Amino acid sequence: MSLTIPARIVGLRGQCIQRLDVEDGVHGLVLQCRRDERHAPVDHRTGLRGRPNRRLRRRVYDLPLMGRPLALEIEYFEVAVGRSDRRTEHLDFVGPGSRYTHRLGHRVSALCRHMHLSAVARMTGLA
Repeated sequence: MSLTIPARIVGLRGQCIQRLDVEDGVHGLVLQCRRDERHAPVDHRTGLRGRPNRRLRRRVYDLPLMGRPLALEIEYFEVAVGRSDRRTEHLDFVGPGSRYTHRLGHRVSALCRHMHLSAVARMTGLA
């Protein structure tokens, strides 16, 4: 069975969704993404366009999808700024070096205002 999910609905600007995998264990669903070549790479500090240096991949965690924990395997560029300066590309949905999306951070923050920390940890699957 095939499932088509537009990246715009999921809110992953600059990413193209390739497939949705089901993993046993902690990471219920893994959304495999590749970088959308239509968007020019932008430095996360200055906001200026840069020259792509190399492709990088990492796993970040997002809000649950269909009641199961969701991990995103994203692809992004290391941007060359100047002769020797290398920085990570700006991504709208996740900060540089962060392991969680902005919306998961906002959800956890909102839940912590109204619930005990251990209940939030159980609900989100985070330690």
